[in-house]
Amino acid sequence: MGAIVIRNALPGDSSTIAELVRAMMYSAPFALKEGRTAVFITERAVLKAISGALEVIEVAPGIDLERDVLRHMAFRPHIAPDLKLMDKRLFSPVPMNLRADLDAKARSADRKEGIRRVS
Repeated sequence: MGAIVIRNALPGDSSTIAELVRAMMYSAPFALKEGRTAVFITERAVLKAISGALEVIEVAPGIDLERDVLRHMAFRPHIAPDLKLMDKRLFSPVPMNLRADLDAKARSADRKEGIRRVS
């Protein structure tokens, strides 16, 4: 998966997300042609290239999608039917403790497969 992180312009700035992406010269069509998943991550939302169009798949907690994201875009992206909230830990100054998440997912997968790990 290829991803690019875009820091949003300050409120009132005339820059749009589309202009920022062009300035970085990231090509979603090229990524897709190469068999990669194109994902655009901003401080407010996560967009993914799906079937030749961008789709908003996650929004940050406390963000109003229309007011804080869509009205600042030069185009109207699709909105995922199962739109999710970005993990609130992303916006916290403390460590996210991802190891615990990964370990819990591994244990869950092991239980589904009937695997018992010995330490």
